[in-house]
Amino acid sequence: MKGWMKGMLVSAGICVGVGCAICVCGKAMGGTFAYFRDKGYGITEMVTIGTDEAVVPDKPRRAERAGADPAMIPEENPETRGRGMGGTEIRSGGEVIRKLEIHVTGGEVKVVSDDSVSEVTVTGSNEDYRCRQETDDDKLEIHVDLNVGLWSDYEEEGELAAEIRIPADAWFEEVDLEVKGGLLQVDRVAAEKLDLELAAGMLEVTGGQVEELNGECKAGELIYRGAVNREMDGECMAGRIVYEVEGNEGDFWYELENTMGSIMIDGAEQGILRQETVVDRPGAAKKASLECKTGSIEIEFQ
Repeated sequence: MKGWMKGMLVSAGICVGVGCAICVCGKAMGGTFAYFRDKGYGITEMVTIGTDEAVVPDKPRRAERAGADPAMIPEENPETRGRGMGGTEIRSGGEVIRKLEIHVTGGEVKVVSDDSVSEVTVTGSNEDYRCRQETDDDKLEIHVDLNVGLWSDYEEEGELAAEIRIPADAWFEEVDLEVKGGLLQVDRVAAEKLDLELAAGMLEVTGGQVEELNGECKAGELIYRGAVNREMDGECMAGRIVYEVEGNEGDFWYELENTMGSIMIDGAEQGILRQETVVDRPGAAKKASLECKTGSIEIEFQ
């Protein structure tokens, strides 16, 4: 083996050894491998429960932490109210945030509608989970994951991983909520389109105001409570979908397909429908498309 190759291998071995030693020392001194826990991005701010930062700061301080001009953080503006379904637009600098995505892969996450905040705030509460936010033009993404880094202190699920606060009157063109594992509870959401995707665990939305609702449940329990003004879709591979919708059964006409599961509409069992069946309702202006392979879909009206 040539001399330069031996030198490179020896150097690489030294670098690896030093890196491992630094990681071990950092862990011994209380460090974690969760990333960007206390960094804020765009309009969002991340704080940690158990410190003074857990108290929602005043507007100038929020703007300073987010790196934005305080004048660019909007208060509720009567001119923006009433757009789409109605509500206040959320802005990042000069850009309007039209799409919100929340992805959960572990732990319990709560989304709270709060009239005391004018920007989206993410509060981390457990070092066993990691949070990150990304803004891309008019889209805001929030990710909450189990910290699976080296020497993770994770012991059990069911602990509060994060709390997300959104201005109470916020309105979005599209909201996507995805749960791959864990629990996501959302208090009030207003959007033109709401997509719900549940792989395992539980996803619950209460106080919804949407034009279009799409729900997909592969396992676990998916619940939506609120208004649907135009169309709702539900696809259940396994588990349970529950829609508690404002209005009555006659507001919708239905496309139904049920292979081995159960579809209930306002307490009435629809039976096994291996081929798509249309249930017409004279005068109905809204549409419901329901497909159940196994598990159950329940539509209840308030």
